Amino acid sequence: MKIGDKSLIKLNGQLNSSETKAKGGSKAKVADSQVSSSGKTDKVEISSRSRQAQQIRAIVDTTPTEREEKVQAIKSEVDNGTYRVDSDKVAQKVLERALKDSVV
Repeated sequence: MKIGDKSLIKLNGQLNSSETKAKGGSKAKVADSQVSSSGKTDKVEISSRSRQAQQIRAIVDTTPTEREEKVQAIKSEVDNGTYRVDSDKVAQKVLERALKDSVV
């Protein structure tokens, strides 16, 4: 069976359409059962961990581009030779992380 982008989009919509209990007692979303031309029923189960990964991906995909703008500004400064590192800030962060790591 060949799976393309369109079938993945269709599958994602089906996964959101119903919910059931998976083996092992954890909840999982299940696609609506579909009968293939051979008469067999196909279904897909997605674990809760996989659902979390999908949610995280959606959040990352919708994250504002503010960070990208900052990165582009820094790249421009580096290219122009005008970027300057604040050594006090670097030293402060190194110390903060060292202290944090030693406590944990």
